[in-house]
Amino acid sequence: MAETTTAADPLYRQIMRRIREDLFPAGDGRTPVRLPSERALQVRYNVSRPTISKALAALAAEGALVKRERSGSFRAAEDGEAGAGGDTSEGNPGAPGGAAGTPVIGYVAPLIAGDLIQRAFRGIDRAASRRGFRVVMGNAGNDWGRERAAVHDLIASGARGLIITPYPRLTDQAGEDYLRTERFPVPLVALDTCVPEQPLPQVIFDNVRAGYDAAEWLLRRGHERIALLTFSDFVVHGPLRSRQQGYRNALADHGVPEDPALVCAFDPRLDHAVALNEALDAWEALPEPPTAIVAVDDLYAMTLVELLEARGRQVPGDVTVFGFDNLHVARRFRPAFPTTDPDFERLGEIGCEMLLDAMASGAQQRIEQRVLAVPLLTERRPASTAGTPHPPVRTPGRPAVPRLTPAGHLTGV
Repeated sequence: MAETTTAADPLYRQIMRRIREDLFPAGDGRTPVRLPSERALQVRYNVSRPTISKALAALAAEGALVKRERSGSFRAAEDGEAGAGGDTSEGNPGAPGGAAGTPVIGYVAPLIAGDLIQRAFRGIDRAASRRGFRVVMGNAGNDWGRERAAVHDLIASGARGLIITPYPRLTDQAGEDYLRTERFPVPLVALDTCVPEQPLPQVIFDNVRAGYDAAEWLLRRGHERIALLTFSDFVVHGPLRSRQQGYRNALADHGVPEDPALVCAFDPRLDHAVALNEALDAWEALPEPPTAIVAVDDLYAMTLVELLEARGRQVPGDVTVFGFDNLHVARRFRPAFPTTDPDFERLGEIGCEMLLDAMASGAQQRIEQRVLAVPLLTERRPASTAGTPHPPVRTPGRPAVPRLTPAGHLTGV
């Protein structure tokens, strides 16, 4: 039976359910079924391209479909290609039906940002395989209560340690966060969206520096009216909080007064287009509208570009849009826009190595934090470009070697 949708559901989740209902035939689940192209799905459901991309990413993250390079998206066969990495159980020790008797660790992650979760999973799986472990995914959905249930289920099923990409908490839920209040019988390591208040070993990106570098790149190109998209304060989102601090630091260092009217903090539960149209309306009403916008990530950047062009604005001629995360779908988007290039595979690999080291030592876990650099990626070509690809232009933000710090502190910012 199909899940019930409500008006409060984000649009991408409504589309995700409709794709499952319309395009995943009932009956034999052992045969992969190819889905229409993203463009065809966009026309079929009359939604924006980023909404389709996010719906497909969510389906991939929960194991319902896999994406194959240059082949498209397929419904996952029940006995084959499933799981975060889209690998078969023969090639993926973490998939159901992997090698029996191999010790297990778990990875619990939300549905959002499926592209990034898959990258992190590949790094985790690579590090685990080197040391004789297999990885089992726990689906946190888009709810931290479901995340907690997945953590306890994996521990009960015999996982010897866990890696978690936490789903962002609401501010009024912070005191109830199980990662702050509970103790666990196995080691845990947190990745990326964790916050210093969660007392676990952590691997994060230097988002303060990433926010600084993005703003400075724009400032050096003559932009002084730089707008920033972020989430409302009721969401505890460590990376966005850090990027906003970096943005503010860059403005201060370049002697540019900070204008609160250029910072849009919106409810992420709203559809992208709704929230961003409201932000654009407010910015265009200012005496001096922004000439550049730093987006939440590449999906939001793609939506911004489409909305700006629909308003008759040239991108990047009139307004430059800056994304984050170098998402796969954005690599084919035109016009291309600058972004960042965080190495999520390396993030997962380091997190797994930390976990396995803690498991091997048997000692109490050190509460440490490793901080990874985030290079800028200011030129990129679509994946379909013929001929020999030109290497992207990267602007390093920090040395690529991760650094140990006391939990809750970024170094060198």
